[in-house]
Amino acid sequence: MKKENQVSNLELSRKLKDLGVKQESSWYWIVPGIPGLEPYLADHKKRTTGETFSAFTVAELGEMLPDGKLTEKEEGIYYVLRGNEAPIKADTEANTRAKMKVYLLEKNIPPK
Repeated sequence: MKKENQVSNLELSRKLKDLGVKQESSWYWIVPGIPGLEPYLADHKKRTTGETFSAFTVAELGEMLPDGKLTEKEEGIYYVLRGNEAPIKADTEANTRAKMKVYLLEKNIPPK
């Protein structure tokens, strides 16, 4: 499995940082400040002229979510149920959990 599928994508990682999630993780998105260089994953924070964002793993995100918020999979899509609301869906388990964390933060629902 590609490491990019095991961590939150760059967009969600950036959103979590913007929402104040502490930037401590096993992996980091590095966005170089040099035109033409693409963002990449690193297993530690590198000194860079660009920005860094925690790329949270499935396990790290699971620790951030309240008990009972389990990710399920059906026909290749991961989802988390939210009571009577539509489920949160994404292409990877990490992104589904990251979306759930964003939802909880935006709704001011306290962590577990």
